[in-house]
Amino acid sequence: MSGSPLTTDEALEHLVSLIRKLFNDKIVEMKETQIKRRFEKELFTVLRTLAEEPSSDIAESAIWVQRLVYEILTQYVMFYGLQPGAELPIEAGSNMTDDEKVSAILRQEIIPNSWPYPQSVPF
Repeated sequence: MSGSPLTTDEALEHLVSLIRKLFNDKIVEMKETQIKRRFEKELFTVLRTLAEEPSSDIAESAIWVQRLVYEILTQYVMFYGLQPGAELPIEAGSNMTDDEKVSAILRQEIIPNSWPYPQSVPF
């Protein structure tokens, strides 16, 4: 697929939409839920599921796993926000849907690179 690289601004917009979709009614609960490192493996399982089907509902996942998903997505929002307009190594074709772009961000950026600020994860 040929296209132009996805920018951090576009990625940030897609991640904020994903966070709203997944956690709109749970943001306070997410912030109050303790982060537990033992659920990190499940975090990446859920991220792979979301990459395959961005409209997936993760409500069936343990609250601690949901908290890790929330944390990593919000870290990437902050990370991309500090680099406005930067190009990511993700080709975004003009025919790509929003879900396909979310999937590409998850598969090509977040899953392989893990935490952008590992020192900030309160494990």
